[in-house]
Amino acid sequence: MFGHYVIVSYIHNVVNIYNDELGLRELYYIEKGAQLIFSTRFDLLIDFVDDSTTNLKSFSSLWLTNFQLSTESLFKQIKRLGSSGHIKSDKVGIVVSNKRFNKSAVKNPVEEFNRLLSAYCLFEDDENKDVILGLSGGIDSRVVLTHCLKRNPPIQCYSLVNENDKDFKTATEICNALNIKHHLINRSNINLLESEAKILHYYKTIPPAIPITQLMDFVFHGKGLLENFYILDGGFGGFYRRQYLNRLFIKGNGFFSEENASEIKNVLYAPKPDIFQEEVKQILLQTLQEEVSEFVKSFEPPNDKKQFAEILDLISVR
Repeated sequence: MFGHYVIVSYIHNVVNIYNDELGLRELYYIEKGAQLIFSTRFDLLIDFVDDSTTNLKSFSSLWLTNFQLSTESLFKQIKRLGSSGHIKSDKVGIVVSNKRFNKSAVKNPVEEFNRLLSAYCLFEDDENKDVILGLSGGIDSRVVLTHCLKRNPPIQCYSLVNENDKDFKTATEICNALNIKHHLINRSNINLLESEAKILHYYKTIPPAIPITQLMDFVFHGKGLLENFYILDGGFGGFYRRQYLNRLFIKGNGFFSEENASEIKNVLYAPKPDIFQEEVKQILLQTLQEEVSEFVKSFEPPNDKKQFAEILDLISVR
């Protein structure tokens, strides 16, 4: 439920494929008549399609806002399995279902939050691996740590070294005070030419619009350390909420409407480096506005700020 996974079962000539509840582990597939071709890497599927051009509509939001608004693939003839997706393939045919995330009513949010967080932090595993927590020293990681202190064997922590950052100093003081084993990841200069093969290999497993600067700390600096642990770390929901969605909330619930799609697009706008010709840039901007409009329409209009806040939470989860 809380991890990045794809499950494939093949029993009695029936293939069932599932991915995790939030769609964190992406699965790509092609339907060719009765034939199903699938992989977690879309580069392995390119040879099986006639048209490998980019789906600009789905690409526009990923490139221009830092997060993709739709669950479509970035390629026209390759499909993407959405969150809690399920594919069943048998003699009858192929059936694909993508579950939309729906917020259920919670009577006591504080109790529910604590229950879910404890379940996440205190999970049991068969391999009995050590568990390591990414501890930035900020409020989120400190809250998670309070639940992890109950683990046996004891939790360990890692932090990226930044001696001028007050959160890093806080993380260090916490680990010293509680006698927690604290692994420090030092950033070092990386020769990108020498690391080209590693970079290309890693990019085969992730969306193509993630900048290399976001990969350095974990793919290169921390790989030797982090590959031997189960890792607990924050997701992107909080990042999106703080950097983008709070801007919408300040505008007010009346702002969140299809009529304001152009302004909403401007609030979410966060482009990557300018590498496209002007004609392509204009197409991306136009398709982004269309995608924002469709996205806004997928929610019931909020009647007040409380409902608007719930919608923004749903967006951060999606």
